[in-house]
Amino acid sequence: MAFAPAVGSVGLVTVIVKMPAPDGVYKPLPVIVPPLADQLTPAPLVPGPLAPTVEAWLTWNGGSVWQRIFDFGSNSGGENGQGTGLTYMILTPRSGGNFMHFAITTNSSGSELSADSPQMLPIGQRVHVAVSYDYLAGTSGLFLNGQRIANGTATDPLSQINDVNVWLGKSQWNDPYLNGQFDEFRIYNGALSDQQLAASYAAGPDALFGPVPRLDVQLSGSSLKLLWPLNAPGFQLEQTSNVSGGGWTAVTTPPAIQNGQHVVTVPTANAVQFFRLRK
Repeated sequence: MAFAPAVGSVGLVTVIVKMPAPDGVYKPLPVIVPPLADQLTPAPLVPGPLAPTVEAWLTWNGGSVWQRIFDFGSNSGGENGQGTGLTYMILTPRSGGNFMHFAITTNSSGSELSADSPQMLPIGQRVHVAVSYDYLAGTSGLFLNGQRIANGTATDPLSQINDVNVWLGKSQWNDPYLNGQFDEFRIYNGALSDQQLAASYAAGPDALFGPVPRLDVQLSGSSLKLLWPLNAPGFQLEQTSNVSGGGWTAVTTPPAIQNGQHVVTVPTANAVQFFRLRK
């Protein structure tokens, strides 16, 4: 598992977390995951107070409603307890309406802001799920296997979430534990774009976003192919005819994903061309 900022290098722990635990004892997230709203002494693994992204690769084995993929917040039972959920951010594979449900609230269930998929999480297969919560833009997104499947509003600041319980597979309420296993879980300090999450899904759970990538160029007839790795999403390809004079402009052709690479194909020109990646 990796707990990572959106940019930078992190370590990997090669372990699959199964839930419920074989010994019947629930194990919360490691203490390296600090409070969501920790704005005074931010650490490298603190989700941004305004726009975090949470993603996971997991296999859900089905079962009762209201299990949790994650649940960050507080309840009437206090720290390490369960009861009535008070403030929280959650993702469940199957709600009472039989669909995957993301929600955030600062005033229990009656004030939830949600993003709901058309169906519940697939059973018995490893999937990629993600939630992007952008308080500044006022929008949230729910993703399955790299594709946006639902939208919601994001008007609750994370500073209002009293996240004394930061849990994978366990609910603030008296709901059943998750019946499944995690292959990877990540929290990013920033709202990842649709393109970034599609690239992360394509790269898979064992590839982490790396440093500034190398831009490769291939000549193919009257076209140029410009390529950079999938583990470096979010970069804008730019071009200019004069590096000393500035004037860099964005290449508007969207990148395709081919053989583990971002690929942009542009026509050649009868002039000097320079390309770069910028973030």
